[in-house]
Amino acid sequence: MMTDQDPAPFLSHVVRVSDVPRAGLRVTIEADEASRARIASAYDLVALPKLTATFTLAGNARRLKLKGQVRAEVRQTCVVSLEAFDSQIDERFELTFSEDVPEEGAAMQNEDDGFSRREDPEPIVNDRIDLGVLAAEYLALALDPWPRKPGVSFAWTEDAGEPSPFAALKRLRNGESGGDS
Repeated sequence: MMTDQDPAPFLSHVVRVSDVPRAGLRVTIEADEASRARIASAYDLVALPKLTATFTLAGNARRLKLKGQVRAEVRQTCVVSLEAFDSQIDERFELTFSEDVPEEGAAMQNEDDGFSRREDPEPIVNDRIDLGVLAAEYLALALDPWPRKPGVSFAWTEDAGEPSPFAALKRLRNGESGGDS
């Protein structure tokens, strides 16, 4: 989550927690062209033609439950063929926000079989949650770090004209001359 000292986000849509009605709030964000361009550049995407996020918030000013869904059309570069290709992102997530966030490490609890980690709530900072930042963060988490165009596979072939460096090392180890001298 961003703090007051962080640089301006790629996408911003701030909700005041105290303004969330008791019955809950549903918010939909559609990123404009400039925001999509900033996000595409930051995440090494060829393009980001579409980014929408839908959020449902329920709770009170001290503790809030959030359900979110990020949908995007992304154009990435295949790590094998270096061709651009399009793919779809549909990422769902749930978070809890609270004014009372435990200290670091306080979430570790001892159980019979060792330690387990329970999810800490995210902090509510100055009565605000930036849903745009969440949309951008969950898009980043959903992106494949090694994108591969559908149908493209990696097949290693050794060039007959260029012996592998491992073959040269094997010859040296066996006392053979490589003929390069």
